[in-house]
Amino acid sequence: MFKSLVVVSLSFSAVPAAFSQSAEGFDTTGLAPASPAPAAPAAEKKAAPSANEAVLNLPSRYAGSGSDLAAYISTYSGKFSIKSRATDAFGRYQDPEFKAPEPKLASSSTRPTFKAAPPTPFIDVVSAIEINTVDLAKQRFLVGTREFRKGSVFPLQLPNGKNLKVQVLAVSSTAIVFRNLETGETANRKLEMLPAGMSKGGEPLTAPGMQSTNPNAPLLVQPGPPPLSSN
Repeated sequence: MFKSLVVVSLSFSAVPAAFSQSAEGFDTTGLAPASPAPAAPAAEKKAAPSANEAVLNLPSRYAGSGSDLAAYISTYSGKFSIKSRATDAFGRYQDPEFKAPEPKLASSSTRPTFKAAPPTPFIDVVSAIEINTVDLAKQRFLVGTREFRKGSVFPLQLPNGKNLKVQVLAVSSTAIVFRNLETGETANRKLEMLPAGMSKGGEPLTAPGMQSTNPNAPLLVQPGPPPLSSN
């Protein structure tokens, strides 16, 4: 048994030597050398940033550490818009040698002319009097707490400061008549002694559901279908 195992192991050990070949056994006459792969394009070299760009790209918190602080400040201050302005924040010229043009004085011949306001009509002056109460029996009326009667003479002060002397000519339930003693003009102050929002009616009042006692008043009828016959 041991002899057979030895023979089998020897036979297997001889197989690699029988089938192995060397490099000289290959025919390489028809083969051409492969062309080398194209080289990758070289990356474009970026231009080195200038000193100003390097300063501008630097965060402000690093301005005083490892860099020239004066260069950092001068670079940033050169971007300020005040550099291109003629005046400063207070409106003064930044150039100390700049001479501002002298202002031109308007000629004295072109002076503005003022027109006097037209006088207020007497009817408008009288209508502005605020009358509180009218007493027809005594021919008097009240303006605030002051009392005026028929024949009273008193001044009216206008908004421009001028005083206008007037006289009361008549007191009635519908109007009070005033006279301008300077010009002799008269005007009526119409009375509307009603609360705000109310007005005088022109027809007699009738309660709802009541018919007028006028003998010529029409009768209200409501025609409808004829009644049904009882036959």
